Amino acid sequence: MVLIDTISMTSLLRLRGSSSLILTTILLLLTTTTQISTAQLTSAISTQEWPTFLYPTEYGNVTFVPTLARDTGDLIFHFEAPAVNSWAAVGVGAEMRGSLIFTFYRNLKGSGVTLCSRTTDSNVEPAHIPNSGCALISQEGVQNGIVSRTVTEYENNAAVGIVTSDYIIANVRCKNLVKTATSSPVTITPSTNKTGVEYQYSKPYTLPQLDPQSTAQPFIFALGPTDRRIRSNNKGVPLRRHVMFGHFRMDVSKAVVETTSDVPMNELAAIGTWTNRHATREGGPTQRDRGGWEGTVHASLMASAIVILFPVGVIFLRLLDMVKPHAYLQAIGCVFVVAGAGVGVYAGMFYNQTRRVNTHHQILGFIVVGLTLIQFCLGLTHHHFFAKKGLKSLMGRIHVPLGSVILLAGAANGFVGFKLTSSTYHYIIYAVMVIFVAVGLTVALFWIKVVRKREMRRWEDRREAERGFEEGKVMGAGDVEGGQVDARGGDVRDGA
Repeated sequence: MVLIDTISMTSLLRLRGSSSLILTTILLLLTTTTQISTAQLTSAISTQEWPTFLYPTEYGNVTFVPTLARDTGDLIFHFEAPAVNSWAAVGVGAEMRGSLIFTFYRNLKGSGVTLCSRTTDSNVEPAHIPNSGCALISQEGVQNGIVSRTVTEYENNAAVGIVTSDYIIANVRCKNLVKTATSSPVTITPSTNKTGVEYQYSKPYTLPQLDPQSTAQPFIFALGPTDRRIRSNNKGVPLRRHVMFGHFRMDVSKAVVETTSDVPMNELAAIGTWTNRHATREGGPTQRDRGGWEGTVHASLMASAIVILFPVGVIFLRLLDMVKPHAYLQAIGCVFVVAGAGVGVYAGMFYNQTRRVNTHHQILGFIVVGLTLIQFCLGLTHHHFFAKKGLKSLMGRIHVPLGSVILLAGAANGFVGFKLTSSTYHYIIYAVMVIFVAVGLTVALFWIKVVRKREMRRWEDRREAERGFEEGKVMGAGDVEGGQVDARGGDVRDGA
């Protein structure tokens, strides 16, 4: 082709007759072939140089490759993220507030992927945006779902080995997200049809528009926790807080095509072949989240009170007859319960499920807290009354069964709470704790009942023996006194 291109057109025109026509035809064909080959080569090079954000995390690589179509204003992108995380997301915007966040997680079968467009007013769980115009691309040569990949494992940004792991793979088309000469921002109003959607964004939302000339378009990304699993086709499935998040900027001007037909879709959908280009991560090292410390503190305080402090307090009173340790433990437990409830309310503000304080776990929790405070007051009043008069009171009769109700209701509400967080691992740990304490407390109380019953029998037997001894002693003393009287009487009579 290079030789043909260097042939002088002047020399060709000098040829005469049919040979000139033949050579001219051959030259045109070769020139056309050269142009097609050059176009294909340019397309391949453009795909390889496409703006790409790729960041290796401890869980696996996060990859985002966008394409902006100038004619329709569509955003078409390829996304990869480790499937060990319960969910993964990338968003258009500099922060969570107001960003259009594309969230991905396993579908109900577990082998596919669910796409959910979300947004939020602040740094809380984003809610689903219905009718966002975003959908997974379904065409030949394009794969979406959970795919096993062999990748290089990194530690402190250094390659340490090669591992095979599952990845979330998604190829998405979003309408009206790119500025065009005739486009205008689209505002979505809340939908009243919530079929298949648990939590929708309740306010009108204006979709962002990417500037095709921007050399520093802001984006965000995040990965969900690894100790939970999501398998759902629901667009508004509850999400637990991310364990890792970050910000990056990208030169999207290099990702612009004139028409959607110019998008090399098969090349764009390639898996695991990307390197970071024209994208810069912001804010230093990717930020590790606090991991939702509020929920951890809430669960720890409530479980410590209900499963540990209160049962141990019962053992001190029933088994060891120690009133003060019982009272101290109950007081500490009450403080834990009140503090745990406060932290729980605060933690609930970050999630769509619990923001309105109307879940079964929250309602039952408030009831348990109220009964615990009443229980503590009844115990103090009963103790004061008993210490002063030495008599049992009505408060004492209520105090004992109410304590059992609190323990049972509080322990059951713990299971409801862990189910609310979708944490199977913590649910199992809590179940083991509850079973261990329940069995131990039941055995201890049964043993106390048996031992005290035996002691009561022994005490009654001892009392019977003592009573019999006293009666025998009294009867013996009476006989002696009677004999002395008779003797004296006999003496008198005899003397008479």
